[in-house]
Amino acid sequence: FWGLGLAPLPVFVWAAAPGRQPRPAGQAATVMDVPVMRDAAMNKSMATDRSCAEVEAELRALREALEESEAFSAALSHELRSPIGAISILGTLLEKEFAHGLDDSGRELLQRLNDCSRNMVKLMVSLALYSRARKQELNRVPLDMKRAMEAAFREQAAQAGDSARARLVLGELPSVSADQTLMHQLLASLFSNAIKCTASSQEPLIEVGGEVDGDEVRFTMRDNGVGFESSCAARLFAPFERVHSQAELPGFGLGLALVQLVARRHGGRAWAEGTPGGGAAMHVALPRHAPQLDSAARLAE
Repeated sequence: FWGLGLAPLPVFVWAAAPGRQPRPAGQAATVMDVPVMRDAAMNKSMATDRSCAEVEAELRALREALEESEAFSAALSHELRSPIGAISILGTLLEKEFAHGLDDSGRELLQRLNDCSRNMVKLMVSLALYSRARKQELNRVPLDMKRAMEAAFREQAAQAGDSARARLVLGELPSVSADQTLMHQLLASLFSNAIKCTASSQEPLIEVGGEVDGDEVRFTMRDNGVGFESSCAARLFAPFERVHSQAELPGFGLGLALVQLVARRHGGRAWAEGTPGGGAAMHVALPRHAPQLDSAARLAE
């Protein structure tokens, strides 16, 4: 025999001529140690059960941690918005009523204080918007994407004021089944980014088109703005990641992160292409038919 366990146990036949020492004549058969096989199968089954239980426990812990993180972010944003808003209001009043009594250095410091407080208020609003987008239940409805694009562009152009000089050109835009509120936030973030990127262009242009590709509906927004290094493409959609300075493109690095979040919650994806000084193309692909596992898409975030 060659040993115990799952290894085959060879059975040898010994033969000897009369008056001679017996010697092995060859392997006649191979048998298996049945009790050992049974024990090994039981151990494997128990290990599989433990593995499944461990995975389920880890998933539960991950969901709980995610829910706690979302609740903490929402509470923090809400609690900070009130005092920061008060600082912004008081700073504005101080500037209006007493700026004339300050020298140039004092007025500059007051202006910087007001700019910082206003940016903090905007950041709190952005954080609250991002947090709600993670938790909001999806209500999918058929969307006319041309009307949705036009509405989002008008809103962002009005908010940008004089810096919004871009001309919008809409191509073919297939309809899609999506949550209207979240899709408006996605489009608003894309247009806000494109308007900022083209603010310094001589003839700013934003072009949007779409197509049906198999099981996906793809939309592409192109601009002739500042662009970016291709090696930075993946960073664009990460929260608080920036590839341009605050002076070049003001913002907090949450707009495109929201785009990726909304796309993934719908079972889709977002990615970007660009060259420095040569503009950028933002792509969003959404499934033609609603996927069944929205919770899994949320967990993946």
